[in-house]
Amino acid sequence: MPFKPLTADAWKQGLRRVLIVGPPNSRKTTSLFTWPGPWGYMGYPGEKGFASVPVGLEGLTALVWESDIATKTSPSALVKEIETATFELIAKGNIRTFLGDGVHKLYGAYLNEASNGAYFAGDEFDAKCYGRSHESFLNYLNRVLSSKIEYAAFTCWDGKEADNPDAGSKGTSHIYPDLPGQMAKRIMGEFSVVLHASVPAPVPGQPQNATWQLQPGGKVWGAGVKVPPHIAKLIPQKVEQDWAKLEPLLLGKS
Repeated sequence: MPFKPLTADAWKQGLRRVLIVGPPNSRKTTSLFTWPGPWGYMGYPGEKGFASVPVGLEGLTALVWESDIATKTSPSALVKEIETATFELIAKGNIRTFLGDGVHKLYGAYLNEASNGAYFAGDEFDAKCYGRSHESFLNYLNRVLSSKIEYAAFTCWDGKEADNPDAGSKGTSHIYPDLPGQMAKRIMGEFSVVLHASVPAPVPGQPQNATWQLQPGGKVWGAGVKVPPHIAKLIPQKVEQDWAKLEPLLLGKS
């Protein structure tokens, strides 16, 4: 049957699908390894955060793209390679957590395919290409999110998004995932947990404690968690970048 009854604890499954948003060097990649292992890590073509991946960590399978994405692989072949590698990694059944690093780069691969290579070449292309790339990109995400993998966590750069695109330079803006057009806000609806990563400015003699922002606030609107109201009112605005500590909070266990 096409519909199934909604159970009282169905919301808990959604908490296992997470998007981490933040600027470069905000420890997004490092934080991925606070999720339960074994891990299947994929650094999307063009993503350079893999320098933070703990190669040699027991239980880690890590895949990164090895060639020049703009000149050595056709747009459709690149997308096919990404999808094949992703779902083969998930299908093996020997990982608890899938880690997708750099979905802003992943989106670029889909836009390049939709524009027949014009995006990576820096050429002009029809704006309709964005609609096609939006749907292909979301289809990939939804296939991962609806898979049987226990946990899935993705990273994405952040960027300023105009509150009113018609206001021009005089309008206000807030920080969302760094994705084109409507996708900057639309992607947030695909995840029950969107975390904004940040690291404070260095202070001599003091450690830099990286944090996740859990709810919209200040300039950051690209954050939020979907939990029952009685739990939401107890969740702090920011927490340490450690999923093992955050998950119990989201479940209302501490």
